[in-house]
Parts: sequence; C-alpha cells; structure tokens
Amino acid sequence: MRAIVFIISILAFIGAIYFLVDDFVNTLSFHHAVYISLLIIVLCNSIVGMLMTWPMLISRKNKS
Repeated sequence: MRAIVFIISILAFIGAIYFLVDDFVNTLSFHHAVYISLLIIVLCNSIVGMLMTWPMLISRKNKS
C-alpha cells in the first residue's frame, strides 16, 4: 500500500512540474495566479507524500 502511495506521489510531482513549466506564462490574470498557486500546492503535497512514505519503503527492504 505504501508503494502505491509513493508511486502516486511521484506521478503527481511529475504532472505538477510539467503543467507548471508548460503553463508558466507572464500573464497578470487572477485566474492564472490561482491556477499556478494550486499547482504549487499539489507540488508541495506530492513532495510531502514522498517524504512520508520513503523511510517506510527503505525499512521494509532492510527487514527482508
């Protein structure tokens, strides 16, 4: 189960980076600012998800 959460976090991280780089245009629209801030929140959430599951995956490999 932890491995699935880790994989989902990695996919969310890659997707957030892709859309952040792809849609980063110099516009002053409020909607664009909200969209970019939501992408940054997803990026931070996926980083926290990876950091929370990484030690558990390593400890499981060491026990085997």
